[in-house]
Amino acid sequence: MLRGLWLGQSSGSKIKQHFEIQTPAQIVKLNINQAILSELQQIPYLSLEEAKKIIAYRTKKKTIDLSVLSELFLNSPNKTKRIKLYLY
Repeated sequence: MLRGLWLGQSSGSKIKQHFEIQTPAQIVKLNINQAILSELQQIPYLSLEEAKKIIAYRTKKKTIDLSVLSELFLNSPNKTKRIKLYLY
């Protein structure tokens, strides 16, 4: 229960006194076919070993598509969704 906070005509200004409105961070997307290891390591949720896995697949097949991430990280569907936010 929130005490001392009531909703009325000036509810927006009262809420702003208690919370900070932030803008989302800008995400710079990397080209999955050109990103180097150090760039892939900057992606949140992606470990060094996983970044190496992406590069190994790309080296072997000469190219990689975002859809392949689901195959590379079969046991981590949420990880795949998060990683895709940082790649194109």
